[in-house]
Amino acid sequence: IPKSMQQDGGNRLATFILYLNTLPSIAGGATSFKDLSIQCKPDQGKGLLFFPCYADGSADDRTFHCGQIAMETKWIAQIWIHERPCHSPTAFDTR
Repeated sequence: IPKSMQQDGGNRLATFILYLNTLPSIAGGATSFKDLSIQCKPDQGKGLLFFPCYADGSADDRTFHCGQIAMETKWIAQIWIHERPCHSPTAFDTR
């Protein structure tokens, strides 16, 4: 996470992506880790867990990733675990 975004919650210690639907291979939509030569195909019910930084808090650049273009609708649920409580505003924020 860029330093400017670390004030609330700090680094992301872990990221979990749950694929909520399956896409045919020809439809794309894989999560791609270029530096690791890994592509995770979206298959319903499968999860992807990775750790974006080292124990000392420095970024593990190998975990930079992107979602490839999907030719069909792709649904995911994502959870980020931060160093500290994160107070990102949501639609349900009552503060």
